Amino acid sequence: MTDRTGLAAELVSLVLVGFGFGLGALAGSIAGGRLGDRRPHTVTIAAAAGAPSCCGRSSC
Repeated sequence: MTDRTGLAAELVSLVLVGFGFGLGALAGSIAGGRLGDRRPHTVTIAAAAGAPSCCGRSSC
């Protein structure tokens, strides 16, 4: 990450918490939960259809 972006090594953990695993995961969980409460069948079908496109990539 530091080689490609030029980011200082000291800031890597802060960036991962803010954008990678912390706030992004929290926002996605909240949004997905609320959408799943409103339209459970649609979310289940969309998640099942979208999982192979996300998880099938070599960069995952």
